[in-house]
Amino acid sequence: GAKHLADMLIVNASVTQVDLSWNAIGSDGAKHLADVLTVNASLTSLDLRGNNIGPGGAEYLAEALRVNASVTSLDLEKINISAAGAEHLAGALRVNSSLRVINVLRNELTDEGAKKLVQVAESKPNQIKSLCGIAEDATSAEFRPRRALAPVDAVLTPVDAILLAFDLRVNASLTSLDLRGNNIGPGGAEYLAEALRVNASVTSLDLEKINISAAGAEHLAGALRVNSSLRVINVLRNELTDEGANTLVQVGESKPN
Repeated sequence: GAKHLADMLIVNASVTQVDLSWNAIGSDGAKHLADVLTVNASLTSLDLRGNNIGPGGAEYLAEALRVNASVTSLDLEKINISAAGAEHLAGALRVNSSLRVINVLRNELTDEGAKKLVQVAESKPNQIKSLCGIAEDATSAEFRPRRALAPVDAVLTPVDAILLAFDLRVNASLTSLDLRGNNIGPGGAEYLAEALRVNASVTSLDLEKINISAAGAEHLAGALRVNSSLRVINVLRNELTDEGANTLVQVGESKPN
């Protein structure tokens, strides 16, 4: 299991990427991997998404990340770190010198936990470039629900929109973003809208069926008035009111070019 792999990686200096996604690794497995991160200087990419590592396992990993200086890409999507795990991770990111792309989506974070991670990332603009696993040079990103998961686990939430908004603010290469089918909600739409006010690269945005409702449409319309790059937007099936839909149309018609 994870211990045997960890024992190998501790002495191996040639492996640079390890994918352990959806491998039923728990807190104990995370402890073994943390031991690797404290001594291995060759590993640059580690994918742990879909494992039930939990806040305890997140603490082990966070402590190791304080001293690791080689990993640049870390995928922690849906490992159930929750608020406590986010606190440990934020502490590690403050002192880590190598991580550039991290994915902490679908982790049942609180608003406070997500915002704390964003604050740390914003304090290191020359290092951390993503909290959603979007590669620095990526031109497109798709976050449709993972249908293999239970419906409630498959979708992104308003809290995840806090993380996505950070990526939209700092990523200058992304031109296409697909969020359709997620439960972003009006609150999440507000976070995205604020980011779209400053984003100047995304030209195509799919927000179909993300439950933005009337309030979200208002936030989005405000962002579209000042956004300079968006050309194709999908807001179908969002429980909009006639007024909300008409407002979006009016903004669209005011920017024919």
